[in-house]
Amino acid sequence: MTVSVNAPRFVVSQSAVSCDFGDDIAILDLAANVYYSLNPVGAFIWDLLRTPLSLDDISGAVAEAFEVDRLRCENDVNVLIGALSEAGLVQVDA
Repeated sequence: MTVSVNAPRFVVSQSAVSCDFGDDIAILDLAANVYYSLNPVGAFIWDLLRTPLSLDDISGAVAEAFEVDRLRCENDVNVLIGALSEAGLVQVDA
C-alpha cells in the first residue's frame, strides 16, 4: 500500500476505544458514552485507521483486500469516514 503524502489523513480519535466482537468490532465513544458497531469491512477500515491514512489509501486497501470495484469502494469509504468523523470517532491527523 502506498501512502498519500499531501491528502488529509484520518485516524481513530483518542476518545474511542474498541474491541473485536466476532468478525465485527464494538466501539465506545468515551466522550459521549455511546456504543457503535461495525461489520467486518468496517472493522477492517477501523484497524487501518489506527495509523493515519488518506481516503485514497484506505479505499485502495479495502478494494484490494475485498476484491471490489475501486470507484464503489471510494464512495462507500467516504460515507463511512464521514459518519465516523461526524460521530467524533475519527479525526483528521494533525
